[in-house]
Amino acid sequence: MKLASLIPCKESLSQNVASPEKEKRRRAAHRAKKKVNAWEELMRGENAGEGRERD
Repeated sequence: MKLASLIPCKESLSQNVASPEKEKRRRAAHRAKKKVNAWEELMRGENAGEGRERD
């Protein structure tokens, strides 16, 4: 009985786990997004400084 009840759990688990390729792509996209956000913040900071000088 225990073995039979474990099988459905195993199947549902395998459906939830992303393939290694998919996971790699997702993580790479997340890293790229973080870099872009940091760059935009940096540029915003520089532009804000220039804007204050003009006012």
